Amino acid sequence: MFLRHREQLLTGGTALWFNPPGDLAWREFPAPHGCEWQTQDEMARRTLADSGLNVSLTPVPVTDQKLNSIVLSLPREKARLRLLADALADCLAPEGVLYLAGELRAGGRSAPAQLTHRFESIQKIDSARHCVLYAVRKPRASAGFRLADQLQTWTLPCAGTDALIIHSYPGVFADGSLDPGTALLLEQLDKVMRGAGGSALDLGCGAGVLGASILRRFPQWSMDMADSDALAVSASQATLERNQLEARVFASDGLNSVTDRYDLIISNPPFHAGHRERQDLGAGVFDGVGNFLKPRGQLVLVANRHLPWRRWMDSTFGGHTLLASNNRYHVLGSRY
Repeated sequence: MFLRHREQLLTGGTALWFNPPGDLAWREFPAPHGCEWQTQDEMARRTLADSGLNVSLTPVPVTDQKLNSIVLSLPREKARLRLLADALADCLAPEGVLYLAGELRAGGRSAPAQLTHRFESIQKIDSARHCVLYAVRKPRASAGFRLADQLQTWTLPCAGTDALIIHSYPGVFADGSLDPGTALLLEQLDKVMRGAGGSALDLGCGAGVLGASILRRFPQWSMDMADSDALAVSASQATLERNQLEARVFASDGLNSVTDRYDLIISNPPFHAGHRERQDLGAGVFDGVGNFLKPRGQLVLVANRHLPWRRWMDSTFGGHTLLASNNRYHVLGSRY
């Protein structure tokens, strides 16, 4: 859909493409170097950078000027689209155009409802191959976008100690409440966090629930936290600051930006790319995981029962331990 309209997307002066797809054929667009390229996703940033495009990672759009043209790929989460509508409306010039494209079954039909609070005109200009392209115009006046105003807070009871205050942003996993998979994993911490302490990595940290819970209950452990989503990295940092906890938080496409070795890597791994379930995606996050575990180091994760994690852990580690299970999830562990 973007390629069908390549001649009009980035024209008219200042331009920004926010969250370009990692497989975007960016060289086929007119004057691509006259456009700012920004993304929330470290996986997409790495892929595009490897192809030669200069893309910056940022939790929300950043610009010091009003833009004549903005291109946005439809995010999976409606709440994230609404947040981006708030941010991009402040970036767009009064006569500028925001182009939004995405798959119909991934939220394309309902996308206009997430934009009307910040834009007066939303026009569908093309539909093909189960995708839709909108031209969004006339940003409504506002008091100005601030990411801090989007912060959402909820309380997480923490066994044997004070409750945690979790900070999150719209579209960050899991936004607003504890998801049942992570809840099952948290119940197993006493089994996992044995010994005098060590180093841990919360991979795919989201809003920081796992990492913050470990630090609160087992302060003798040191913690790193990583996520491919820049907005999640910001949320985890806010969670740690609110609870006066210390950890290193950074963006990483799987283990690509990880440099240390750990006694424990713990995760509630992803298995969606957009709206599609990808059974290979979670395993890809852990490519070469043995290189990041100390001798006798442990990988512990929670996963939906229908996913092939037990088979993957057996082939990778030569076996696994079933730490907990219910009708939806497994908590699995393997030692290196």
